[in-house]
Amino acid sequence: MGQLSCKTCDCKNKEQLTEIKFTEPDNTIMDDTSKIEEMHEVPETNLAMLSYIIRIQANWKAFQERKMCRVLSKLIPKFTFYLNREEMRETLSSTHPPPPHRENKLTYRYKDGSNYIGDWRGGFRDGYGTMTWISGAQYSGNWSWGVPYGYGKFTFPDGDHFEGFWKDFKASSREKVNSESKRSDGYFWLHQKQQFLIKEAQLDPLSPSNLEKLTKIYQKLQFINAQISDSIKISTNAGVPSHKVSIGIRTFRQKIYQDGSLYIGEWKGNRRCGRGKFVSRIGESYEGEWKNDMEHGSGKKSYSNGSTYIGNFVMGEREGHGEMRWEEGNVYRGEWRKNEIEGIGECCWIDGRKYTGEWKEGKSEGFGVEILSSGEKYEGEWSNGKREGKGILEWSGILTEGVWKDGNFLK
Repeated sequence: MGQLSCKTCDCKNKEQLTEIKFTEPDNTIMDDTSKIEEMHEVPETNLAMLSYIIRIQANWKAFQERKMCRVLSKLIPKFTFYLNREEMRETLSSTHPPPPHRENKLTYRYKDGSNYIGDWRGGFRDGYGTMTWISGAQYSGNWSWGVPYGYGKFTFPDGDHFEGFWKDFKASSREKVNSESKRSDGYFWLHQKQQFLIKEAQLDPLSPSNLEKLTKIYQKLQFINAQISDSIKISTNAGVPSHKVSIGIRTFRQKIYQDGSLYIGEWKGNRRCGRGKFVSRIGESYEGEWKNDMEHGSGKKSYSNGSTYIGNFVMGEREGHGEMRWEEGNVYRGEWRKNEIEGIGECCWIDGRKYTGEWKEGKSEGFGVEILSSGEKYEGEWSNGKREGKGILEWSGILTEGVWKDGNFLK
């Protein structure tokens, strides 16, 4: 990842890049290597000098790419679910300058599981392409310098979509857009949609200072929900042989154990490996992926007490992303570590209470939002399952901001 800072730059024209012009590429620009080929009669000393000049030009282009990213980062709103700053920065390089023309590359898979296939200009999505996020949202259309620009279609996981022109990405940073043309811009629609989803999830901040934390929590929950959906698909197909069986890497058979337990699925040697279903003598069952005779990967486990878990497993333990439904009706969706609730997650109790935020060892820990059945909403810090530290409380339209200790309001 290249340095985006321009502290070492003493140029006098720093403000020139504040006005970004999105234009079509000039296909007549020659590649630098072709210039060398045309000058085959130039003496070796001159070629060495030319090579040195080309390296300087390449470094200058790389600098321009990073500076363009800085400018865009200031213009693009900081907290957005899609098309955000981190997403754009991930594909930039400090060693590979942007070419003078567009390139069509293979699919790029982002760290969070999203992927893009289409045209590039260096590390920027540029030209025509399709971006599919892990949540299921998708944008197909024209891009320029890493962001949609021109005609395109954005589809949310719920099926809602916008098809039209994308030009004013600063529209989402303004609270009000009076111009009808601006309201019909894709960026304004995207901003409105995201604000609606935050409010629908009851994560609209009581304090503007909590916007960043709540946005990150919402984004994480979208990723977790997508992972759980994948686990559901895998568990549904647990009894169906995969392609690895057809090519001979694994076998598929049924085995009845001495205690009456039953397994039907894939094997590697004498160990359960791949997809399979297991039903124990006491009524517990597991449908999903296996490794070395242990539940490993994605799957669904039903316990004898009536509880069910669907999500990720690591060597027989709940770890990663998953949903737990207890027999009494409480539901948790979020992150797990060594069979314990830990990370980001949301829990809904049968009494109407809901907590969304950070967890540690099965208890609220860090920052989170609690909503009671009475309508009371607390947004702030937690420790050991109790309100602890700075927070803000909303009740009957009245906001109370202060400090909590051991679950009680101090001041």
